Amino acid sequence: MDFDGQGRALGKLRTKEQVEYENELALRLFDGNPTASDARALGATVKRLGLSPAAVGQSHIRFCESLVIQVVDDGWVTEAEMSKVKGAMKWLGVQPNDLDPAIRSELDRFDALRRICAGELPIISEPQLIARKDETVHFECFAGVIENVRVKLGYQGQSQGFSIRLAKGLSYRVGQSQGQLQSEQQMLPVDDGTLSLTDRRVVYAGVERSFVCPWAKVISVEESDGNMVIVSEKQQKPLVLAMLPDRLVFAITIALYFVSNQD
Repeated sequence: MDFDGQGRALGKLRTKEQVEYENELALRLFDGNPTASDARALGATVKRLGLSPAAVGQSHIRFCESLVIQVVDDGWVTEAEMSKVKGAMKWLGVQPNDLDPAIRSELDRFDALRRICAGELPIISEPQLIARKDETVHFECFAGVIENVRVKLGYQGQSQGFSIRLAKGLSYRVGQSQGQLQSEQQMLPVDDGTLSLTDRRVVYAGVERSFVCPWAKVISVEESDGNMVIVSEKQQKPLVLAMLPDRLVFAITIALYFVSNQD
Protein backbone atom coordinates (compact mmCIF):
# COMPACT_ATOMS: atom_id res chain seq x y z
CA MET A 1 0.00 0.00 0.00
CA ASP A 2 1.57 3.26 -1.10
CA PHE A 3 1.27 6.31 1.15
CA ASP A 4 4.28 8.03 -0.47
CA GLY A 5 6.04 7.60 2.87
CA GLN A 6 4.08 10.51 4.26
CA GLY A 7 1.82 10.78 7.28
CA ARG A 8 1.07 13.57 9.68
CA ALA A 9 4.08 12.46 11.71
CA LEU A 10 5.93 10.30 9.19
CA GLY A 11 6.66 13.26 6.96
CA LYS A 12 8.24 15.35 9.73
CA LEU A 13 11.92 15.46 10.53
CA ARG A 14 13.00 13.61 13.66
CA THR A 15 15.69 14.44 16.15
CA LYS A 16 18.23 11.78 17.02
CA GLU A 17 16.58 11.58 20.45
CA GLN A 18 13.24 10.78 18.81
CA VAL A 19 14.88 8.13 16.63
CA GLU A 20 16.32 6.45 19.70
CA TYR A 21 13.00 6.61 21.54
CA GLU A 22 11.07 5.20 18.57
CA ASN A 23 13.52 2.34 18.22
CA GLU A 24 12.85 1.42 21.83
CA LEU A 25 9.10 1.78 21.21
CA ALA A 26 9.35 -0.78 18.42
CA LEU A 27 11.16 -3.22 20.72
CA ARG A 28 8.78 -2.75 23.65
CA LEU A 29 5.62 -3.06 21.54
CA PHE A 30 6.88 -5.77 19.19
CA ASP A 31 4.62 -8.52 20.53
CA GLY A 32 1.61 -6.23 20.94
CA ASN A 33 1.46 -6.84 24.71
CA PRO A 34 3.34 -4.06 26.49
CA THR A 35 3.57 -4.31 30.26
CA ALA A 36 3.87 -1.90 33.17
CA SER A 37 7.60 -2.62 33.10
CA ASP A 38 7.71 -1.45 29.47
CA ALA A 39 5.90 1.74 30.43
CA ARG A 40 8.42 2.48 33.19
CA ALA A 41 11.35 1.80 30.86
CA LEU A 42 9.97 4.09 28.18
CA GLY A 43 9.30 6.80 30.75
CA ALA A 44 12.90 6.58 31.92
CA THR A 45 14.09 6.85 28.31
CA VAL A 46 11.99 9.96 27.74
CA LYS A 47 13.46 11.54 30.86
CA ARG A 48 17.03 10.57 29.94
CA LEU A 49 16.69 11.95 26.41
CA GLY A 50 14.96 15.11 27.57
CA LEU A 51 12.05 14.73 25.17
CA SER A 52 9.17 17.19 25.44
CA PRO A 53 5.54 15.97 25.66
CA ALA A 54 5.00 17.27 22.11
CA ALA A 55 7.99 15.32 20.78
CA VAL A 56 6.82 12.16 22.56
CA GLY A 57 3.31 12.56 21.15
CA GLN A 58 4.70 13.02 17.66
CA SER A 59 6.77 9.85 18.04
CA HIS A 60 3.72 7.92 19.23
CA ILE A 61 1.71 9.03 16.19
CA ARG A 62 4.61 8.21 13.88
CA PHE A 63 4.93 4.74 15.41
CA CYS A 64 1.21 4.01 14.96
CA GLU A 65 1.19 5.28 11.37
CA SER A 66 4.16 3.04 10.59
CA LEU A 67 2.41 0.10 12.21
CA VAL A 68 -0.73 0.63 10.09
CA ILE A 69 1.33 0.80 6.88
CA GLN A 70 3.12 -2.39 7.91
CA VAL A 71 -0.02 -4.45 8.55
CA VAL A 72 -1.90 -3.34 5.39
CA ASP A 73 1.10 -3.82 3.11
CA ASP A 74 0.15 -7.40 2.14
CA GLY A 75 -3.39 -6.39 1.13
CA TRP A 76 -5.16 -7.91 4.10
CA VAL A 77 -5.43 -7.32 7.86
CA THR A 78 -6.03 -10.20 10.24
CA GLU A 79 -7.91 -9.91 13.51
CA ALA A 80 -4.63 -10.27 15.41
CA GLU A 81 -3.01 -7.48 13.38
CA MET A 82 -6.00 -5.19 13.90
CA SER A 83 -5.93 -5.88 17.63
CA LYS A 84 -2.21 -5.07 17.71
CA VAL A 85 -2.76 -1.71 15.97
CA LYS A 86 -5.71 -0.71 18.13
CA GLY A 87 -3.96 -1.90 21.27
CA ALA A 88 -0.85 0.14 20.48
CA MET A 89 -2.91 3.25 19.75
CA LYS A 90 -4.81 2.91 23.02
CA TRP A 91 -1.68 2.22 25.05
CA LEU A 92 0.15 5.21 23.52
CA GLY A 93 -2.84 7.54 23.75
CA VAL A 94 -3.13 8.01 19.97
CA GLN A 95 -6.63 8.76 18.69
CA PRO A 96 -7.81 7.76 15.18
CA ASN A 97 -8.09 11.44 14.21
CA ASP A 98 -4.42 11.91 15.10
CA LEU A 99 -3.43 9.72 12.15
CA ASP A 100 -2.96 10.99 8.63
CA PRO A 101 -6.38 10.89 6.86
CA ALA A 102 -5.15 8.55 4.09
CA ILE A 103 -3.65 6.12 6.59
CA ARG A 104 -6.72 6.25 8.82
CA SER A 105 -8.96 5.64 5.80
CA GLU A 106 -7.01 2.53 4.84
CA LEU A 107 -7.17 1.24 8.41
CA ASP A 108 -10.95 1.77 8.52
CA ARG A 109 -11.41 0.12 5.10
CA PHE A 110 -9.47 -3.00 6.02
CA ASP A 111 -11.20 -3.20 9.38
CA ALA A 112 -14.60 -3.05 7.64
CA LEU A 113 -13.59 -5.76 5.17
CA ARG A 114 -12.33 -7.96 7.98
CA ARG A 115 -15.63 -7.58 9.84
CA ILE A 116 -17.60 -8.43 6.69
CA CYS A 117 -15.67 -11.67 6.29
CA ALA A 118 -16.48 -12.44 9.91
CA GLY A 119 -20.19 -11.95 9.22
CA GLU A 120 -20.54 -8.42 10.59
CA LEU A 121 -22.18 -6.89 7.54
CA PRO A 122 -23.22 -3.24 7.18
CA ILE A 123 -26.93 -2.49 6.95
CA ILE A 124 -28.40 0.15 4.61
CA SER A 125 -31.17 1.80 6.64
CA GLU A 126 -32.79 3.66 3.70
CA PRO A 127 -32.02 1.70 0.53
CA GLN A 128 -33.25 2.61 -2.94
CA LEU A 129 -34.29 -1.01 -3.43
CA ILE A 130 -37.79 -1.85 -2.27
CA ALA A 131 -36.85 -4.80 -0.10
CA ARG A 132 -39.07 -7.78 0.42
CA LYS A 133 -40.50 -8.68 3.80
CA ASP A 134 -37.75 -9.77 6.20
CA GLU A 135 -35.07 -8.88 3.61
CA THR A 136 -32.03 -6.79 4.64
CA VAL A 137 -30.06 -4.63 2.22
CA HIS A 138 -26.34 -4.71 3.06
CA PHE A 139 -24.85 -2.77 0.16
CA GLU A 140 -25.87 -0.29 -2.53
CA CYS A 141 -23.95 1.80 -5.03
CA PHE A 142 -24.10 3.34 -8.48
CA ALA A 143 -22.97 0.88 -11.16
CA GLY A 144 -22.93 0.53 -14.92
CA VAL A 145 -23.28 -2.50 -17.16
CA ILE A 146 -20.27 -3.19 -19.41
CA GLU A 147 -20.67 -5.34 -22.52
CA ASN A 148 -18.57 -6.50 -25.43
CA VAL A 149 -19.61 -4.23 -28.32
CA ARG A 150 -18.41 -4.26 -31.93
CA VAL A 151 -17.01 -0.82 -32.78
CA LYS A 152 -16.47 0.46 -36.34
CA LEU A 153 -12.94 1.77 -36.83
CA GLY A 154 -13.27 2.94 -40.45
CA TYR A 155 -12.33 1.68 -43.91
CA GLN A 156 -8.99 0.15 -44.91
CA GLY A 157 -7.74 0.09 -48.51
CA GLN A 158 -9.83 3.13 -49.43
CA SER A 159 -9.09 4.52 -52.94
CA GLN A 160 -9.92 7.95 -54.32
CA GLY A 161 -9.62 6.70 -57.95
CA PHE A 162 -8.77 9.23 -60.66
CA SER A 163 -10.60 12.00 -62.49
CA ILE A 164 -11.18 12.24 -66.30
CA ARG A 165 -11.84 15.74 -67.67
CA LEU A 166 -14.69 15.72 -70.17
CA ALA A 167 -14.99 19.47 -70.77
CA LYS A 168 -14.26 22.76 -69.08
CA GLY A 169 -15.70 22.55 -65.56
CA LEU A 170 -16.87 18.98 -66.12
CA SER A 171 -15.00 15.85 -64.99
CA TYR A 172 -15.79 12.23 -64.19
CA ARG A 173 -14.16 10.24 -61.33
CA VAL A 174 -13.62 6.52 -61.75
CA GLY A 175 -12.08 3.80 -59.59
CA GLN A 176 -13.23 5.27 -56.27
CA SER A 177 -13.90 2.71 -53.52
CA GLN A 178 -14.53 2.76 -49.79
CA GLY A 179 -12.33 -0.25 -49.07
CA GLN A 180 -13.03 -2.83 -46.36
CA LEU A 181 -14.83 -1.84 -43.17
CA GLN A 182 -12.66 -2.48 -40.10
CA SER A 183 -14.11 -3.13 -36.65
CA GLU A 184 -13.16 -4.65 -33.30
CA GLN A 185 -14.77 -5.82 -30.08
CA GLN A 186 -14.50 -3.43 -27.12
CA MET A 187 -15.89 -3.51 -23.57
CA LEU A 188 -18.07 -0.40 -23.34
CA PRO A 189 -20.75 0.91 -20.94
CA VAL A 190 -24.30 0.21 -22.15
CA ASP A 191 -26.42 1.08 -19.10
CA ASP A 192 -26.35 2.89 -15.74
CA GLY A 193 -28.18 1.96 -12.57
CA THR A 194 -27.95 0.81 -8.97
CA LEU A 195 -26.47 -2.39 -7.58
CA SER A 196 -28.09 -3.71 -4.40
CA LEU A 197 -26.85 -6.67 -2.38
CA THR A 198 -29.25 -8.14 0.16
CA ASP A 199 -29.13 -11.19 2.38
CA ARG A 200 -31.25 -13.01 -0.23
CA ARG A 201 -30.26 -11.77 -3.69
CA VAL A 202 -28.24 -9.52 -5.95
CA VAL A 203 -30.22 -6.85 -7.80
CA TYR A 204 -29.17 -4.50 -10.58
CA ALA A 205 -31.79 -1.91 -11.61
CA GLY A 206 -30.78 0.20 -14.59
CA VAL A 207 -32.33 2.48 -17.16
CA GLU A 208 -32.63 -0.24 -19.79
CA ARG A 209 -31.28 -3.37 -18.11
CA SER A 210 -32.18 -5.26 -14.95
CA PHE A 211 -30.84 -8.32 -13.19
CA VAL A 212 -32.22 -10.15 -10.17
CA CYS A 213 -30.74 -13.38 -8.92
CA PRO A 214 -30.91 -15.22 -5.58
CA TRP A 215 -27.53 -16.05 -4.09
CA ALA A 216 -28.19 -19.77 -4.50
CA LYS A 217 -28.21 -19.27 -8.28
CA VAL A 218 -24.96 -17.27 -8.38
CA ILE A 219 -22.10 -19.47 -9.59
CA SER A 220 -19.19 -17.07 -9.05
CA VAL A 221 -18.24 -13.47 -8.33
CA GLU A 222 -14.84 -12.05 -9.22
CA GLU A 223 -12.91 -8.95 -10.22
CA SER A 224 -11.71 -8.54 -13.80
CA ASP A 225 -10.05 -5.43 -15.24
CA GLY A 226 -11.43 -3.32 -12.40
CA ASN A 227 -15.00 -4.54 -12.86
CA MET A 228 -17.29 -6.88 -10.92
CA VAL A 229 -18.17 -10.03 -12.87
CA ILE A 230 -21.17 -12.12 -11.79
CA VAL A 231 -21.75 -15.55 -13.33
CA SER A 232 -25.16 -17.05 -12.62
CA GLU A 233 -27.47 -19.84 -13.71
CA LYS A 234 -29.98 -17.23 -14.90
CA GLN A 235 -27.89 -15.71 -17.71
CA GLN A 236 -25.90 -17.23 -20.55
CA LYS A 237 -23.21 -14.57 -20.34
CA PRO A 238 -21.70 -12.95 -17.22
CA LEU A 239 -22.99 -9.65 -15.87
CA VAL A 240 -20.10 -7.17 -15.87
CA LEU A 241 -20.53 -4.11 -13.65
CA ALA A 242 -18.31 -1.03 -13.40
CA MET A 243 -18.18 1.03 -10.20
CA LEU A 244 -15.82 3.19 -8.19
CA PRO A 245 -12.74 1.26 -6.97
CA ASP A 246 -13.49 1.83 -3.26
CA ARG A 247 -17.01 0.42 -3.80
CA LEU A 248 -15.79 -2.51 -5.89
CA VAL A 249 -13.85 -4.19 -3.12
CA PHE A 250 -16.81 -3.98 -0.72
CA ALA A 251 -19.29 -5.23 -3.33
CA ILE A 252 -17.16 -8.26 -4.18
CA THR A 253 -16.37 -9.06 -0.54
CA ILE A 254 -20.04 -8.95 0.51
CA ALA A 255 -21.13 -10.94 -2.57
CA LEU A 256 -18.50 -13.62 -1.92
CA TYR A 257 -19.64 -13.86 1.68
CA PHE A 258 -23.19 -14.75 0.60
CA VAL A 259 -22.09 -17.03 -2.25
CA SER A 260 -19.80 -19.00 0.04
CA ASN A 261 -22.40 -19.30 2.80
CA GLN A 262 -25.16 -20.89 0.75
CA ASP A 263 -26.42 -24.24 2.03
